[in-house]
Amino acid sequence: MATDLCVVGPVDINCQRDGLKKHIGESDVQRFFESEDFQTISRKQGGYVFALRAALGFTPWYVGKTTKSMILL
Repeated sequence: MATDLCVVGPVDINCQRDGLKKHIGESDVQRFFESEDFQTISRKQGGYVFALRAALGFTPWYVGKTTKSMILL
């Protein structure tokens, strides 16, 4: 069975800085869930990679998959 794969992104998620540390705050998460990017990808099935921007590109931080959707209940 053939599968068509479509790459979407990267999608930026804002973060807060605390000195050298970065964290994603509650308001950043809310903005992401309300964004057009999330609306576009939220009902799609497949794999996803959360990555951190690095000097020469991106460093994978978390890899996962969804079999139904990314919609939070």
